[in-house]
Amino acid sequence: MIDNEKNPAIITYQHRPDFNGWEELVQPVNERVSKYRRSKEFRCVYLNPAVTILSPEPSKVFYEQAKQHQAEWCKRIKQTLGKHRLEKTKDFGDPALKLNRKLKFMLRSLTYTGVLFIHGELIQPHRWKDSEVHGRNKLSTAIQEG
Repeated sequence: MIDNEKNPAIITYQHRPDFNGWEELVQPVNERVSKYRRSKEFRCVYLNPAVTILSPEPSKVFYEQAKQHQAEWCKRIKQTLGKHRLEKTKDFGDPALKLNRKLKFMLRSLTYTGVLFIHGELIQPHRWKDSEVHGRNKLSTAIQEG
């Protein structure tokens, strides 16, 4: 666990990802999703293979940390796997594998970009900015109502 001087309510756990295969990267993140997604204590959750960030409420510090760890992870996985292997992962190593769009999105998110949940709801990457810029309360209220 990392000490969080800016906001002690935010908890950050670092993990050691297993680069032996896609399942080894996805499985631990998926287990953490199941554990924290509907947490009553932590209503904001960001997860990728290398980190878990938990916060009781959306905040500027939470988003800054999530973006920082997301960038660090993307850089690390590119350096570790190399461009050629990353290109192959568009079909997760098997071009014959026919995944529906939602499953492909989730696998890619769990493996690369990470996933963000607010009040238990998955926030699509294109909505991160909305949740941050247009007010955390507005998005949180919309999610709770919808």
